[in-house]
Amino acid sequence: MGIRRRGVTATLVGLTLVATGCDDDPTRTAVQGSEVGMPTSTPPSTAVEAGTFAYTTPGRVTLARGRQTLASVSTGDPVRFAEWTADGSRFVAASATRLISIDTATGAKAEVGCQCYEIAVAAGKVFVLDEYGGQDLAVHDVVTLEPAGRMKPSPGTERGLVAVTGAGERVVTFQINGDGARWTADVVVVDQTGGTPHKFGETTIASDLAYTPTGWDGKPKVAYVVIGTSGSSTGQSSVVWFDPATPGVQAETRNQELRALPPGVSEKDWNNTVGNLWWAADGTVRVDASTWTCSGDQPLAGPRCDKPAPQGQWKFDGARWQRTEEHGLTSRRELGGDLSLVRRRPSATSEETALLLDEKGALAPVADKVGRVWTPPSSRAKAPRITLPEVKNVVATTDPAHPYRVTLKWDPVARAVDYQVLTAPGCDLLPPSVAEYKLQKKDLGTATTWTHDQVTSGCMNYIVVAAGLGGESPRQWPGTRAWPYETNTTFAKARSRYFEAAPDPGDRISTITLSPSADHGIVVVRGFIRNKDEFTEMIGDHRGFGTDPYASAKVGIAWDTATGEIGVYVHRSCVAGANVPKPWVAGCKDALPIQFISGAEMIRDDIETPVNYISAVKRPDGSIRVGVSAVNSWGSFLGRINARVILTPSGDSYTANFFGDKFPAWEIYRYPRTAVIGSVRPVAYTIATRDQTSIDDLKGYPTMCFGHGTEQREGKEHPMSCM
Repeated sequence: MGIRRRGVTATLVGLTLVATGCDDDPTRTAVQGSEVGMPTSTPPSTAVEAGTFAYTTPGRVTLARGRQTLASVSTGDPVRFAEWTADGSRFVAASATRLISIDTATGAKAEVGCQCYEIAVAAGKVFVLDEYGGQDLAVHDVVTLEPAGRMKPSPGTERGLVAVTGAGERVVTFQINGDGARWTADVVVVDQTGGTPHKFGETTIASDLAYTPTGWDGKPKVAYVVIGTSGSSTGQSSVVWFDPATPGVQAETRNQELRALPPGVSEKDWNNTVGNLWWAADGTVRVDASTWTCSGDQPLAGPRCDKPAPQGQWKFDGARWQRTEEHGLTSRRELGGDLSLVRRRPSATSEETALLLDEKGALAPVADKVGRVWTPPSSRAKAPRITLPEVKNVVATTDPAHPYRVTLKWDPVARAVDYQVLTAPGCDLLPPSVAEYKLQKKDLGTATTWTHDQVTSGCMNYIVVAAGLGGESPRQWPGTRAWPYETNTTFAKARSRYFEAAPDPGDRISTITLSPSADHGIVVVRGFIRNKDEFTEMIGDHRGFGTDPYASAKVGIAWDTATGEIGVYVHRSCVAGANVPKPWVAGCKDALPIQFISGAEMIRDDIETPVNYISAVKRPDGSIRVGVSAVNSWGSFLGRINARVILTPSGDSYTANFFGDKFPAWEIYRYPRTAVIGSVRPVAYTIATRDQTSIDDLKGYPTMCFGHGTEQREGKEHPMSCM
């Protein structure tokens, strides 16, 4: 009994398993069988103790029980095959030149030289196939390894044997039945108690042969991977099983569940690697498998293959495949009691692994550079699910610079080999119940941080679960809540008003670009006539202070701090207007042209040029100086609107200083690029406001005003101090 490989890599494609790089380049044939009778026998009793296993390292084979090494033997050449006796009392290993038998109770061993191609352990004997295509088997006593003659399995072996394996009291042989490089073989079971050899079917190259005395239905089973090719580097294979003690045909497994990974891949591009086939104590076949996609078949160039999907462990219970665990390059075998073996591969292409012993969740190293591992099926018992502590200090971070993103961090959990993140949307005062959480991300390995992108829910709640080999941590409640950011609606409106949308009829827009700065959103400086009395209501903008980027103003200057863009918006001039009983205007004239110059605020009131002059200068300290000399479209007889505003960086905002006419009113707002998703009110911050006096002051003395160094975060008035 045992597991073996033939130096190939098995893969899955379509509804069957797939192989790459087959050394014999076979073609795939159907699995067939005959309906002949066969004697049955009772499976032998179990003698092996729980916790027993064997493994290879370069040039050695070692038998152990738990943390105790029973025997470690130099093999010279690499061990090609190994099997256990049906009762687990002995472990037999073979290299190309040495045959070794070890007592699993005492570690006592026997060694002989041999020419070993493959071996089968059955009925107290070791059957050795000397070479590929050999017609008979050398027989040795399983305890002493003394020669006991030779055995020809059946009359139909003239073309030779390609593989053998033990199955209790029987030897399963694979007998070549055709000529040519791409051979096919009859699967013939030879009963060592005197029964007639019986053919079970036909197959191609067999890999990972394995036997158990008690399968899922309590009866003995043999399983193997049959490999075929459909191209130079891809192919199709299938896992085949049969009951060696019961007449019938071989059964070929289907893999619809595995075929679903990853979804949306065409039949010709889907591949899968499978290996490490073994029988578990519950009678199921276990394998390690991972999927990847290949496309293209250019001569000389070959296919283009994406990296594999995560490796997982799968089991077959006689009806279907089911994924049992998914831990990347880690796999596990139960040894019985509180023990299990953990294998960790350093990379997806490595054949050597680190071997660890898991005892009640505590991992202890066994060996490095481990090539093969064997565990007797009769010793495998269901491993207890280890309990991991709850994941602590789960912190969710959001960043205004990265909308729709949440970054999670948490404390590591001892013995965890993977973490999973569960999510549930909701902003209610009562957090979502644990049942409402859904799996969002798995296969994080031992990482203790993960970034969730494209989060569009106003609030997202998170639970992090640590996964151990066979168990996981409790799910913490109420979880951790995050409020991700989205593009701020008022920022988007400011971009539209000053940079992207066409101006309203009669209005004008003009833009220039300065050097970029730190991203603090868009800052808007506006001069408007506030409705303080009937006169200003009639000639003005029919409003008070307000953060709406589309609010009416005589002139507005917007600065996108991240891009350096300056946008100027000038309204048309109307003689009269009001908002009652509904908005109306009269005597309107289109806005005059906009021209960027240096020192625009210095243009005097007596300059009658029909132009709105604007200046914008970026200064070395990161501040910006904005100058305005705007004029009414009907003429400058009332005077020009002159102002200079200096915006100086202050934290993530700016301090404003103003020098200019006392009329009209001025307001300076900042619109952050992002805001918390679902913000109740528009996100607009007031840097400063300055109220107006009378229209006569357009030609009067200017005033100097100073901001307060902090912005008003509720969008309300924030008066400057003037002198």
